[in-house]
Amino acid sequence: MLTLVGELNTSFGLSSIDYDFIQFEKRFPKYDNVQALFEQQVEATPHGEALVFEGQRLSYLELDQRANQLAHYLRDAGVVEKDLVAVCLPRSLDLVVALYGIIKAGAAYVPLDPSLPRDRLSYILDDTKAPIVLTTSELQDRFSHGYGRVLCIDTEQPRIDDCATDRLSLNISSDDLMYVIYTSGSTGQPKGVANAHKGVINRLLWMQDQYSLNNVDRVLQKTPFSFDVSVWEFFWPLFTGATLVLAKPEGHKDANYLNRLIRKESISTLHFVPSMLAVFLQQGDAQACQTLKRVFCSGEALSVGLQNQFFQQLNIPLYNLYGPTEAAIDVSHWECRQTSTQVSVPIGKPIANVKLYVLDQCMNPVPVGVPGELYIAGIALAREYLGNKALTEKSFIEHEVVENHPERLYKTGDLVRYLNDGNIEYLGRLDHQVKLRGLRIELGEIESSIEQQHDIEECVVLVQGDGVEQRLIAYVVHSSPELGSAELKVALKARLPDYMIPSAFVALPAIPVTSNGKVDRKELLKLKVEFCSQQEFVPPRNETEEVLASLWGDVLKLDAIGVKDNFFDLGGHSLLATQVVSRVKEAFQVELPLSVLFENQTIENMAIHILEQEAKTVDMDIMAQLLAELDDLDGADLQSMLDDE
Repeated sequence: MLTLVGELNTSFGLSSIDYDFIQFEKRFPKYDNVQALFEQQVEATPHGEALVFEGQRLSYLELDQRANQLAHYLRDAGVVEKDLVAVCLPRSLDLVVALYGIIKAGAAYVPLDPSLPRDRLSYILDDTKAPIVLTTSELQDRFSHGYGRVLCIDTEQPRIDDCATDRLSLNISSDDLMYVIYTSGSTGQPKGVANAHKGVINRLLWMQDQYSLNNVDRVLQKTPFSFDVSVWEFFWPLFTGATLVLAKPEGHKDANYLNRLIRKESISTLHFVPSMLAVFLQQGDAQACQTLKRVFCSGEALSVGLQNQFFQQLNIPLYNLYGPTEAAIDVSHWECRQTSTQVSVPIGKPIANVKLYVLDQCMNPVPVGVPGELYIAGIALAREYLGNKALTEKSFIEHEVVENHPERLYKTGDLVRYLNDGNIEYLGRLDHQVKLRGLRIELGEIESSIEQQHDIEECVVLVQGDGVEQRLIAYVVHSSPELGSAELKVALKARLPDYMIPSAFVALPAIPVTSNGKVDRKELLKLKVEFCSQQEFVPPRNETEEVLASLWGDVLKLDAIGVKDNFFDLGGHSLLATQVVSRVKEAFQVELPLSVLFENQTIENMAIHILEQEAKTVDMDIMAQLLAELDDLDGADLQSMLDDE
């Protein structure tokens, strides 16, 4: 765990730091709620293209009317101002309509990822007391009774279509909640971060002032809506006259698909977490995405190496944004430089109307260059952790950084320092929260879930590796010699999202500790971790399986892989899966969606799929050859052939 420097001179004050380091003030037009931004644009460009998804398109007016109909429907179903409405929908036009319809009805939305385990869905619904869950008939059985009404968009659509298309007249304040997003919690359960309209409005207006979208821009929406980056993806383009293009469900994991979609839909603007940006660049052909004007990164640290790799392939701006879920998406920004000599990529300076303080352990400002903890103040702060007063008071504190000016501060847990020019450099965490492939994870929540399993006495979870090679490793002490990784993974999948399931479990007689009795994490990371198959080894039996085994071995950095071994049991994850799919496409010259590997997780099954695809390709080639030969025949030749038959 990183620690702060020792106690600083408490007489040190803000006078030593340029006030511009801390805050950038900007007066924006006043809006009561986020939908007012969108509705203003509807009036300006009613027939402009608002949404595109898999060949379907909606104009601004059509989206507005469909969202208004859903808002009327929700009010008729009993939704009132300040209610929370849960949404469990795949990425689609219906999802966007649902988000806009909910806030137009005066409620706030609670995103539920359809891939979440039932236990986690139940916990969130119980915690929010949401009176309505919007989903589809296909997903309906994921919700048990007792958590409000479950309404299926597809079966309810005729009733929604009968509702009025005019806007409801409601008094929705900027202080009202807009959404509640659940993040990993250190106590073993996720926590709901409740954000109001005002913070989002400020964030969106700042972003437009800074980066200026217009009606020729096309923005890609690919972030899962249970993560807060999706908020600006959904709401920024649609108050600027731009077009929002939705990636297909799970498409955000497939770099090759994203490359094709960017070119097909002439995307100008999109976001990557750095680890996915690395995969996107590694797949090659990024230069073919010639319509791109700007790329945003956030969610985890952006390395100098990856920044340089970006500029070697793309001559467009790259922006590094920073912000926790507890502060309306992002609170700082930095434009990356192609000729930079810096040893790290800064997180930059504050966005408009947000203050960033770097404080020591005594809550005093630190000088330039001295590490301290980052605290956030201003309009962006979330209201609370839903229903958790104790945690809210622990993380959101009242403090006078400036004498006689008490402020509400959010304690980020991030260790940072001011650079000489006032930009902020991120140094690491002060606790055991991690970012893995852009996903925020409290290691304590995984440890708690593992320790609740039978025969587990103690557990420590760490992140091993760098970049795309990062994996979660669980070190466990247990009393059962028969307890295996497979059984633990099955048990954890009922409680945790897939991205929080450790790639490997290391059994130990005891957890090592330091001389002062704390867990010795450095010692744990020295232990060799082997990703073992749960299957008896079966070597490749044909050329296709041999090629696949070689490809898997290169990506997973393993020597011997059997055809019945599971890719994910061997340490694979979504980003490595993207690399495998790209190499398979090159080796076999077949189109292979990323989903194929998730559906065929062994070499044996994947080889069967590839052989089937090759057979289809051969059949089509033969058919094309026959048709070409027939085209060369005149009428007399064709009649002669028929007579011969």
